[in-house]
Amino acid sequence: PDSITMYLQDSFCGTILQDVGLSRPPAQAVDAETAQAQFGNPIQAVLSEELLSEVDGDVIFVWTGENTATANAEAQEKLADLQKNPLWNQLQAVQKGQVYQVPSYWIGSGPVAAEAILDDLFTHLTDFFTETTTETTKL
Repeated sequence: PDSITMYLQDSFCGTILQDVGLSRPPAQAVDAETAQAQFGNPIQAVLSEELLSEVDGDVIFVWTGENTATANAEAQEKLADLQKNPLWNQLQAVQKGQVYQVPSYWIGSGPVAAEAILDDLFTHLTDFFTETTTETTKL
């Protein structure tokens, strides 16, 4: 409720993003050993609101899944609060409309979850790369 967890490059979803060739901003490009030393966890960093800018990138994927309906409802309320936060609204991905809420399999494991993430990437990033390529061509 009072923080944001940023999944790093050696998390399940992080390795998939890395394997498909997507780069990460420096604050997120932290390997497991460094993450363990800095954050006490090899795959994620818990950030306070003041460090929200570290989650920024060209695209942001947001997961809010919880194990109960009550916890899910609370998570959705917290996400709505976050979306009203001026610091959130300063993020590049937010300003460009490149924030996507994704299901809990993003923090899962196994080939079925990996395939589902790849499907999500195709769904969400096809337009992004088409627009980026078009903008680059215009230059």
